[in-house]
Amino acid sequence: LLARKKEIGEARERATFEMAQIKKRLNAIQDDYSLAKKENDSLEKELKLLTSKTEKERTQATAEIQVLERKILAAKDSKFKNDSERSRLLAEAERMKTQLVDVQKRYDKVAAEEAASSLAVMESRVEFETAKSELNTKESNIESLRASGRTTREQIRNVAALAATSEMLESQQKVKVVKACKVFAKPQNSIEYNGRLIKGSIIAAAPASDGFYKVLNTSGTAQFVYQTCVEVVE
Repeated sequence: LLARKKEIGEARERATFEMAQIKKRLNAIQDDYSLAKKENDSLEKELKLLTSKTEKERTQATAEIQVLERKILAAKDSKFKNDSERSRLLAEAERMKTQLVDVQKRYDKVAAEEAASSLAVMESRVEFETAKSELNTKESNIESLRASGRTTREQIRNVAALAATSEMLESQQKVKVVKACKVFAKPQNSIEYNGRLIKGSIIAAAPASDGFYKVLNTSGTAQFVYQTCVEVVE
């Protein structure tokens, strides 16, 4: 009986020891589980934050990519337009160069014509001086005719016209008719007039008295118009 009692006591002690070991092991496992769970919860929280941040950055990056793609398209379109404008400007510059050459040729031609015209004017002046000399000779002859009583009214009128022409040629100016004004026989306003100027025409005229210009009609007779009807052409 004592042996059985001792055996039971030893078994109880073994069982108690084993239970203590199991409990100790269980506590250790529970501690490990708590620590692992805590670490896992921390990792899950970090993962959620990282996922949210990644999604936000992905959304932002997608938006920026779309903006950049639009800018790229706009830049390509702008480049195409700039290239087109550059080609147009180069073509326009080339056309203007060609036009400049043509204008230069026309200018050279006009300059040559002007030089020829100037030469013609000089020749006309020589002819004028010759005519003036002949006029002086005729005037001298007229004086002789008057003295001898053989001067006619027609000869006097012709000489007067020549004298007026001579006087005008010495002081004439090239003028442009700006108004279709009346033409008078004398440098004064009158009801009677001898026609009108043609607006826009270029004529030769010489300053006269009382605000008038002296012009010659087709027969060489001096006529008068207001100075406001013409303007000097430079």
